[in-house]
Amino acid sequence: MSKTRTIVRIVRKNAPFLAFSVIMFATLSLMQSPFKNSLEARNKPAEFEIVAQNSSSVSMKCNQHRTVTSTKLESRHPWSGDPKCARFKISHMIPHCRPAVALASYPGSGNTWVRYLLEGATGIFTGSRYKDLQIQMYGLWGEIRNWADGTTIVQKTHDANEAHVTKDFEGRAILLLRNPYAAILSDHNFLFAGHHGRAPPSNYARKDWNQFVAIQMSRWLEMAANWTLNSNPSKVLVLHYENVKSNPEREMRKVLNFLQIPADPSRLSCMQMHKNGFFVRGSGGSDESEVVPFHQKTRQVIDSLIDRVNAMLFRLGYEAMPLNKYDYYHKTDEEIVTGIQRRNEIRTKSSHTELPFVKDDVIDKSHGTKMVLKEYFKWLDTDQEGGQTQGDKSEDVKTALMKQLFRSLRSNSDQNTITGLSDKAEGLLTKAVEIWPILQKPFQRDPIQDAIETDAYRGETMEDVAGNFKYI
Repeated sequence: MSKTRTIVRIVRKNAPFLAFSVIMFATLSLMQSPFKNSLEARNKPAEFEIVAQNSSSVSMKCNQHRTVTSTKLESRHPWSGDPKCARFKISHMIPHCRPAVALASYPGSGNTWVRYLLEGATGIFTGSRYKDLQIQMYGLWGEIRNWADGTTIVQKTHDANEAHVTKDFEGRAILLLRNPYAAILSDHNFLFAGHHGRAPPSNYARKDWNQFVAIQMSRWLEMAANWTLNSNPSKVLVLHYENVKSNPEREMRKVLNFLQIPADPSRLSCMQMHKNGFFVRGSGGSDESEVVPFHQKTRQVIDSLIDRVNAMLFRLGYEAMPLNKYDYYHKTDEEIVTGIQRRNEIRTKSSHTELPFVKDDVIDKSHGTKMVLKEYFKWLDTDQEGGQTQGDKSEDVKTALMKQLFRSLRSNSDQNTITGLSDKAEGLLTKAVEIWPILQKPFQRDPIQDAIETDAYRGETMEDVAGNFKYI
């Protein structure tokens, strides 16, 4: 019997199985999100478009070449005070339009600012695994949405757990890296003084300061290592904060290409003009203290770890660090102080034009606050259905206070909705949300002590940290 006939007999005999296999393969392929594999092919020539829901006769479904924005969810015009840019708006996508893509960073790396730029560049809201009421109030309206519902273009996270990288986001991310010296100081400022203020420089003389720095450096290393080693350059874009700061438009073009979003030159020009964002450190006029925060011995270890991470990025095919833009890195105490003085001079000169944000950036705080209220009303309804009471001992003090506040607001609104709030009540609520970080301070533990008690396992010294990351 010829080989051809034998093959034909085998095919005929196994036809049902082969047919089933083909059908299952096709079905599984269709079940996959059209964007999951498209990031790997992002450099191939293709046409991408963003269309508004119900704006044309085309099918209103997202695919790897089309992103559909929602006309039913909230949208806003960020630059309505600027005649040249007033036409541009930021919208949510329709639910389940795209799979989750992390905007991953160590705290203090400029995540919120990059989200502001990215929303301006794409016209699509960003999301978050956290619920920062101030960020929501200032206009990043994807902040309080479910981070995994597919309506936001990227989702903020400070988590670097391996399961978080490989399962929650399936390795897809924009990894935002900042000089760890600057990032640690920025996070230190936030922990003690919120989005705008500065932490007391007297902390640098505390006995536990060096351990705090060691713990934070460990977290920075974990972020840099886990998001790169557990994925690959086809799924992860490494974005350097210093490069974004030097040239926002150029770096946003990289992000747009990675996310397969068409670049609009006019929109990018408006983003560049309104680049400052909402939260700028030192907007109250305070200068950076001329005290060297890191001992020379500590800097020697941090410098060597920076070099190791940079070598790892290069080896894996990611963009290397812009080390020439790193403050503190391979610097003497005298050079560090000179650098601080120079930054203070620049801050003083630019304070009248750049701080806290461009004058014609329109921020409708009351609308963002209403959106927060709406979500909290839903939360309270769910909580009541679950049978919890105001005196539930499992709640912390802050949560209990927030619940009492929003219950009181709802009881004084029209028919359990937010539409009945008076302008005066609305204004008071907006102010309450704005100063909430100050209100909750009495209930907070010392941030440095809290970090040490929580993450003491990371080590006591920089040498301990370096030993824990020998694999880099």
